[in-house]
Amino acid sequence: MFHKTKTFFFCLFIVSSACFYAQTDSFEPNNFYFENNQLKVKSETGDTLLLYTFASPNWYYFDLNNDSNDELIVIDSMTNAKSATYTSYIFVADTAFRLLDSVHSGVYQPVVDYNEELGSILLVTGLPSVDSLFYAIQQDSLFVPVQYYQFNGFSLKNVSDDVYSTYLTENIAITGFLDQKNVAGSICSDVQKYRTAIFTGFLNYRKAGEFSLANKFMQQYYPCADAAAVKKLLEKNN
Repeated sequence: MFHKTKTFFFCLFIVSSACFYAQTDSFEPNNFYFENNQLKVKSETGDTLLLYTFASPNWYYFDLNNDSNDELIVIDSMTNAKSATYTSYIFVADTAFRLLDSVHSGVYQPVVDYNEELGSILLVTGLPSVDSLFYAIQQDSLFVPVQYYQFNGFSLKNVSDDVYSTYLTENIAITGFLDQKNVAGSICSDVQKYRTAIFTGFLNYRKAGEFSLANKFMQQYYPCADAAAVKKLLEKNN
């Protein structure tokens, strides 16, 4: 997905210092703050009630389900020799401060964005099950496969199958990008640096239920001997 996203990151965690939370109504009863990559929840007497340790967190808060109560969203990243991987954590403070849900995003850094098709704020994450296909070699693409999650007040629900038009609209941009690069009709070695866009387009069509278009798309833009194996892996993890 190519994001021209609205920015909902209101406070970024600074690793070397304590960053105290700007209180909202839903978090009013709780004294919690970040310090040294840890989220600490204190009682009124100063006792530690909860302690969550992260690797390298960014955090912000937003009313994900429009119920006038904010959720705390922590995006944690872990870096290895090849790349960073991300996990989203959703905390609430209704009856008590608690971790409600989490989603592993792989190498794609999650964002919160407004989806016009559903008329709702969604958490947009990566598809870690296919990361190995997308990031094994250097890419020349702005597009990556994503999933969409909606917060219903109790958990995060994967609503990727409900955003048909969102995936198809993105494929218009992907097709335009590939045609601009003259990918169709190229040999396999020349399309490798565009395979992130190609595989994303294939997955987008499948998410939209357009399986015939997905197969046609792969045939047009990915003329490689491993096409059948790649399709099988993408279909398995889609």
